[in-house]
Amino acid sequence: RRVHGIFMDKKDQIILGYWNIRGLAETARLLMEHLGVDYKEELYNLGPAPEYSTESWLSKKFTLGFDFPNLPYLIDDKVKLTESNSINRYICGKYDPKLLGTTLEDKAFVDMVASVLYDFVRAKGDMMYTKDPSQVQKRNIDFVNELSLIHI
Repeated sequence: RRVHGIFMDKKDQIILGYWNIRGLAETARLLMEHLGVDYKEELYNLGPAPEYSTESWLSKKFTLGFDFPNLPYLIDDKVKLTESNSINRYICGKYDPKLLGTTLEDKAFVDMVASVLYDFVRAKGDMMYTKDPSQVQKRNIDFVNELSLIHI
């Protein structure tokens, strides 16, 4: 299979690991789909609320050889990455470097937008996964107030 000028077979297939939710891996999925990259997912079960057990990941976390074990992760032959922004940049850099910008100014702008979007996603995730149901409304209000003033 040819992906943006790079020939791939199943042994070259990228592995994307994450919880069985969209979350922080969704941008990487969308990028790979957009670019026609052949990838496979290793999904970990996140337990039900309010505990959200992480045992399915914790039992494997330190066995995969990552420098900084975390989810999401990407394995591409000898390349092993964690952290969603690093993964997204790697995918763009390998399959369509223009997506990262072509001038220093463009690259800085892409980094800035990625950081703003990451702030938004993290704040929303913190709000959604609160273990104290009485805090949900307060976190919703804080989320809207803080991000609206800063980023919108």
